[in-house]
Amino acid sequence: MIIRNKNISTNADIVTFSVSFSDTDVLRLLKFIFAECLGGASEWMIPDILQTPFPEQLVLEYLSQNPKCFGSFDSKWATQLARWALALALRNGFLKPSVTVDNVVYFSEVCVTRKRGRPAKG
Repeated sequence: MIIRNKNISTNADIVTFSVSFSDTDVLRLLKFIFAECLGGASEWMIPDILQTPFPEQLVLEYLSQNPKCFGSFDSKWATQLARWALALALRNGFLKPSVTVDNVVYFSEVCVTRKRGRPAKG
């Protein structure tokens, strides 16, 4: 997530800033949903969750209502951001559409794998 114009003056009457989201942010949100909301933090649950079909509506609800996703935005914007994130996730292969049932998705292995290399300092 990129936030621009982040210096907010306490003397200002109006404050504006813009927020940008990318595919990296969407992947981070899906990894959060996979691990925290669906139980993927348990290593032994991962294979079952990867084979479990999820209705698109459930994924949209997680994205639009969870405060760690888009739930802190106004409902109108959260819903639109969730739809955008779902479409982007399907285009980039973070989620896989079901070939037999409409409006059903599967989480891909990308949502499970950890980044290789040295951990970030912080």
